[in-house]
Amino acid sequence: MRTFQPSPSNTNCQERRTSSSSSQTRINTAWRQLSEREKEVARGVADGLLNKQIAFNLGITEKTVIAHRGSLCKKLGLRTAADITKLLLRLGECGAS
Repeated sequence: MRTFQPSPSNTNCQERRTSSSSSQTRINTAWRQLSEREKEVARGVADGLLNKQIAFNLGITEKTVIAHRGSLCKKLGLRTAADITKLLLRLGECGAS
């Protein structure tokens, strides 16, 4: 009788799923630690707005938006607007504002 031996590729898939779920947990935890204003700025970025437009919508200065954006990127380990957008899509936060 033959027994199933997982191939290396099957093992790698399982490791990726486990890694992905722990990554998702880490991202969710980091997202919850952001201030509400940082989340609002992130949503604006994900909506494709310029810093100046986000500032106007939130009633704050553009410099403050830049500061919030830098802070949230540092906390979440992100670098670009595309990274922010991808993250919010994964979290289901896009289009919420």
